[in-house]
Amino acid sequence: MSKLICVVMFVATAYLSYGQAGNLIRESDSLMRILPMLTSDTARVDALVTISKTWISRDPSKGILYNKEAIALAEKINDSGRKGQAMLVLGYQYSVYGQTAKAIETLQETIHLAQQNKNSQLEQTAVAFISTAYSRQGDLENALKYALQAYQHLSAGPPQNPNEVEHYAGASMNLGEVYLRLGILDSAYHYISQSYGHVEQARLTNRYFAFHIPLLMGENILRLNQPQKALAYIKEGLKNAQSLNDNTGIVEGQLNLANYYQQTNQPDSLVSNALRALHGAQQLKKYEAIREASSMLREWYEKNKDLKKALYYNDITNAAKDSLINKDQIKEGQKLIFKEQQYQEKLTSARTAYQNRLIVYLLIGGLAIFLLVAVILFLNNRRKQKDNQLLQNEIKLQEAEFVGKLAETEMTALRAQMNPHFIFNCLNSIKLYTLENNSVSASEFLTKFSRLIRLVLENSRSEKVTLDNELETLQLYIEMEAMRFKNKVKYQIQVDENIDTQYIEIPPLLLQPYVENAIWHGLMQKEEGGTLSIAVSLVNESTLQVNITDDGIGRAAASELKSKSATRHKSFGLKMTSERIGLINKLYNSETQVRILDLVDSENQPAGTRVEVNIPV
Repeated sequence: MSKLICVVMFVATAYLSYGQAGNLIRESDSLMRILPMLTSDTARVDALVTISKTWISRDPSKGILYNKEAIALAEKINDSGRKGQAMLVLGYQYSVYGQTAKAIETLQETIHLAQQNKNSQLEQTAVAFISTAYSRQGDLENALKYALQAYQHLSAGPPQNPNEVEHYAGASMNLGEVYLRLGILDSAYHYISQSYGHVEQARLTNRYFAFHIPLLMGENILRLNQPQKALAYIKEGLKNAQSLNDNTGIVEGQLNLANYYQQTNQPDSLVSNALRALHGAQQLKKYEAIREASSMLREWYEKNKDLKKALYYNDITNAAKDSLINKDQIKEGQKLIFKEQQYQEKLTSARTAYQNRLIVYLLIGGLAIFLLVAVILFLNNRRKQKDNQLLQNEIKLQEAEFVGKLAETEMTALRAQMNPHFIFNCLNSIKLYTLENNSVSASEFLTKFSRLIRLVLENSRSEKVTLDNELETLQLYIEMEAMRFKNKVKYQIQVDENIDTQYIEIPPLLLQPYVENAIWHGLMQKEEGGTLSIAVSLVNESTLQVNITDDGIGRAAASELKSKSATRHKSFGLKMTSERIGLINKLYNSETQVRILDLVDSENQPAGTRVEVNIPV
């Protein structure tokens, strides 16, 4: 028995069985009422941990608060055993809540504490939880490492009782899921079906098993191109998640259903299930699920030439990748999704009602004489035309409303691409000026900062802004960077005299990523700094050309520096801008083009970079 250690990604203390769920929740409610009256610190720790467990599937953020209070109290009374159990559950809750870095850090501390106390059961359970956290983080190499460690510890012999069966089922499920994420489908099927067999054979009632294992089976079989066989497992898992009111499981099941309908070419069911999954994932802040659902919707609408909706869901996909979805944007997006969901359901209902009426008319016509049949068919044809006209009018009204709302939010995620680190550094600069009693510089910097933020917020409400407005935004941004780096950055902005900057309009914040890239990867790598030039001219009466030139170190030298954080932001910012230009070109049938040139001096040495942006006006 000593070698049978709970290493699955959940334990009895972290998940509730069917029979225990309601009782433990009622016990939690009772404990919350009597918690203020408990005088024993150990009893308070136990009560806080028990209360926190019931919030795992309902609201992990509340469970985290109770667990932190339990850990603080356990430290106060120097009870390392209770602290370890509370930290174990806290690490799992962080993982469920999507804070995987905190989860791994907390679980590593748990392992260290378990080793100090020689508690192998606590240590191995934490190992399994770390595997889950790494999997959710996308680090499948480490996830597999810890999953194999947990499984191999249990696989010395066959399980002898229900508790051991549960441990084996969990370890098999965990390992199979990692193989599934790695795309090693045969190995995944072996371990997941092994886990499913354990549950069926021993009639285990673990709450998480009930929906997660069938959904994994369905996903695995679906990826093995056996959709009809997969459907039964997917429906089983989704039904169990709904009966348990587990929102995470419901979203997982709806995503699997959407994938099934995509594979079997059932577009209406694909769209409706993807919308439900996206709506639920946004409520839970499950960014990976948001990305997967919105990506399916984007691909579907792009395939069907609905570029406005494709652009909208592409924005959601990009925002989810960067995990920077603004709460107000989420709220607005949820409203739009809910309205579209209602529209889809209403349209389906209208079609069904119409088909039912048509069947009734045909049955009546079959029993009538030829003349009556002719009259009924004539009336039916007129009614059909009227219904179609009404339906078309309703569709146009719905689309007009959707487009109106979409115009307010469709570019918000991409327009709000100002580097969060830049804003953080600006606030630090203001703080530094204040500490140095440099009130003049602090005031000037704060004035420019507030003006820049106001311009960005104003521009995010418009599809296009005037050239004058865009250049003012760029100038403020450059001036703030110059102040932050002690005027190492010099700049000049030249506009041809024949250009009316108040009349010409361009997409907002289209140029800022290239200016930012020139400063950070060109000029700031030179000890003495350098000069940034922005020249605006008309190539012809319908094309505006903006040249962004720096005398920095050049792209080749910048690549050699391999600054990890800078590279990540650069690649994402420029890639997102490129995707945005591509979608704008499709949507408006335009030809916005970008060309990047490496400059050299008379001795053929790198002398900077020039970005040429041609924008139709």
